[in-house]
Amino acid sequence: MNKDFFKYFGFDLLGCFSECGAKKDGILVIDNPEVLEGLLVEIAETNRLVPVSSSSEKFIPQGASALVCIAEDESQKPKVIANIGLETSHLAAHSWPESGILQVSLYTCDKNTDGRKVMFDIWDEVGARELVYRRIHRDGYFSADYVRRFELDEKGRKVCAKRRI
Repeated sequence: MNKDFFKYFGFDLLGCFSECGAKKDGILVIDNPEVLEGLLVEIAETNRLVPVSSSSEKFIPQGASALVCIAEDESQKPKVIANIGLETSHLAAHSWPESGILQVSLYTCDKNTDGRKVMFDIWDEVGARELVYRRIHRDGYFSADYVRRFELDEKGRKVCAKRRI
């Protein structure tokens, strides 16, 4: 067996935001690719991740996707970007505005990145009612996998849901 099989390679955090209602200039944030891309870049920077490149696309009749490739620190930032690929650390979002849904994927090798804070920062910007996320520890077995569900209470605070997922 490969000696690196059990090595820590990073973690994935997969989030689903529902009832996203925030608007900018009269357009849903999750239906505006440029706004969504800028939001991901800003949140990456706020959380001490280094955006290397970014891209976004608008889909017809609705929907948007945005991708930010990230380095964990400035020393890892490449001098030349040949292409955007998901083999690197990334923060990506895909929306279904007709359903109020935003799906987000964060992958990073940095053990110190607070993935929950990244998700909560996105939550604040898209005006979601609920967030469900799954964290997957990347090693040979994709081991420490767990799911958390949060919703807004009657006072608008984010609380961990008591119901089973």
